[in-house]
Amino acid sequence: MNFNTIKRFVSPVIFLGIGVILHFLFVFHLEGERALREMDEALLRAAKNLKFYVDREYINSGLNSSSYTKEKAVKLNSELRLRAEEQGVDYLYLLIRRGEGIRYVALSCSREELIKDPKAYYWYSFSEAGDDSFDETWDAFDGREPVYLESSDIWDTYRSIYIPEVAPDGTEYLAGADITITHFKKNLLIRTAKTISGFWIFVLFSLPLLLSFCKLKREKRDYKERVTELSSLDTLTGTYNRNTGMRYLESELKECLEKGLPFSICLVDIQKLGYINKRHGLNMGDEVLKTVALILRDTFRKTDKLVRLEGDKFMAILPGCNENTRSLLASALLERLSAYNKYNRKNHFIKLHYIFKEHREGSGDKFIEETLSHLLLKKNHGTAYDTMIQEEMLNGLENNEFETFFQPKVHLKKRKVEYEALVRWIHPERGVISPEVFIPQAEKSFLISR
Repeated sequence: MNFNTIKRFVSPVIFLGIGVILHFLFVFHLEGERALREMDEALLRAAKNLKFYVDREYINSGLNSSSYTKEKAVKLNSELRLRAEEQGVDYLYLLIRRGEGIRYVALSCSREELIKDPKAYYWYSFSEAGDDSFDETWDAFDGREPVYLESSDIWDTYRSIYIPEVAPDGTEYLAGADITITHFKKNLLIRTAKTISGFWIFVLFSLPLLLSFCKLKREKRDYKERVTELSSLDTLTGTYNRNTGMRYLESELKECLEKGLPFSICLVDIQKLGYINKRHGLNMGDEVLKTVALILRDTFRKTDKLVRLEGDKFMAILPGCNENTRSLLASALLERLSAYNKYNRKNHFIKLHYIFKEHREGSGDKFIEETLSHLLLKKNHGTAYDTMIQEEMLNGLENNEFETFFQPKVHLKKRKVEYEALVRWIHPERGVISPEVFIPQAEKSFLISR
């Protein structure tokens, strides 16, 4: 693998990796805000309900360490532990101020924590717990609104809430609830992972459906465009139909006039198309029309538009076409028509009458009418007899009806004999036809190349 190949492979991987990281950080941020709101709601709900879980004797300001047994403290701790799990928090506790200190009256410690520090059974002080939020906790007793804060002790770091309460005997205390930061971060990572994995699973499962939908939508758009395009085309020749052609004529003419560019059209008429239809059938006539359309398409420029005006008449719209361009196009048309008649000899020849006309004034309809009039004046259709003779000549060539005769020439003075080669057409029905009849027809029909 060369460097360019490695670069083409590595670059998408890097961009994909950056995209995944940015997506993770974005989701992590959103989930963090949502998780923090949900955590604070859980803390508030748990701390408000705490007063319904604890007997009044635990809040009595005269209570001391001998007022209740260790067994009773363990029972209360266990109950509070279950209540904390039900409320979605890690700890529930009650705090009171005694002198210059703050103590836990009740604390939902786990059995492992109680084994680690037996003093946590009851009347456990902030100083013994190593809590670093003493000042904020002291101020919370004097407030009226719940207080949220973050603190640490010998066990962990917490997001906490304190709600000032007053016992029936007038004792002021704080109903508190904690969620460990470790627990919060773990839940946040799990939530983020679930959200991201759910998103990508959704994307992977939805991608085929999305691609199918986009494909169907694209096919529908293409179908509509195709229907619109087909409605503007002549079904036989693939050129524009008359209505569409007239719209293009007006728009192209208007644009050229605004830009000061020359504008021309070329009208083309197929000689004796009706005779071809009558003698050889409509299918042959259709083939002639399609062939003429191909010749015209090969002749004119890509910017030009071909229109089938009516049965045997075509129009080429030529924006920006000057006299020199018209001359080149006329020569190209004759060249392609001659090549077709020379190398595609069937049982008919294609002969076209055409006229190029530059716009001077007037509308598009009037412009076409004037050009058609000039075409009719210029047009020389010939006779049906000419067309018939030309087609029978093709059959005669295939059937070997043309024979060569040698006519002797005797020079008496020179005592010499010469021969002149003469071609005679031995027609199966008309007999011998003179060269004076078929030679001019051969020249008209491209059977003779000069």
